[in-house]
Amino acid sequence: MISDRLKKLRNERGLTQQQVASDLGVSQPNYRRWEAGERKPKQTTLEKLADYYQVSVNYLTGNTELRDIEFFTNYDSYLKDIHIQSFELGKLLNSNIELLINSITEQKKSGNLTDAEYRQLLNKVIDNTLHLFDKVAKEEMKKGLTDYINRLSENFLDNKN
Repeated sequence: MISDRLKKLRNERGLTQQQVASDLGVSQPNYRRWEAGERKPKQTTLEKLADYYQVSVNYLTGNTELRDIEFFTNYDSYLKDIHIQSFELGKLLNSNIELLINSITEQKKSGNLTDAEYRQLLNKVIDNTLHLFDKVAKEEMKKGLTDYINRLSENFLDNKN
């Protein structure tokens, strides 16, 4: 992983191995071995490489996809981004669930589904939606999601349109 990241970062900047090695004060063959994956840089060298490329050590080692060293220094901005993204995902998920439940209830109202088939499809929607969450969240959300799906389906069934 380190070798791939080093090569990618160097190429993005249009530098040669010799230029990077010279800037870091190491030999070109040594730098070449890091990029080839033949050797791994020591921790102090990783820190120098991270500073040089302006990325985090965690990015170089493949522990994160986040390049920016300062990424988590502005928590308010990061939390705002998460809030906006989760709100948009929530709206999309809710819209898709409503469309699916409406379709299932229309099939039920038209007589194309038995009560057992109808209940089975509703349970599939619940189970598939719960797959978005980890084990703890699944357990915590199961009752609320089940209640929501049931209320939604009852509303669609009661709607004569």
